[in-house]
Amino acid sequence: HNYKNVEILKFVKNFSVTSSNLDDRTKNYVIAIKDKLEIVLSNSGIEQFIPELNQNVLEVNGCSSGLETKKTKDPSKVNLIADIINPGYRLQVKDDEFIFLKNAEVQVYELEN
Repeated sequence: HNYKNVEILKFVKNFSVTSSNLDDRTKNYVIAIKDKLEIVLSNSGIEQFIPELNQNVLEVNGCSSGLETKKTKDPSKVNLIADIINPGYRLQVKDDEFIFLKNAEVQVYELEN
């Protein structure tokens, strides 16, 4: 059920961003729902995951590259994380071991032709 909570949180965040014509009362409800979901996830040991920029996307667990890439003329930057599109969520099971419930969506560098 934690995965469903992550998906609901994503929906609530997207709804609050794309629904610009909400009145203040509705906006406050949406913010309250988002805050409560984040507390539920945190109490379950689930944390938001944002990978560091300029790491190789192929070597970082819990990352998926989005369709949009960033062009570069520097061959050493190919496949490095250029930007974070959406954070991921992970559950810590041991000191340095995580189960990724939702991958972080990242933008990577692609060589300019």
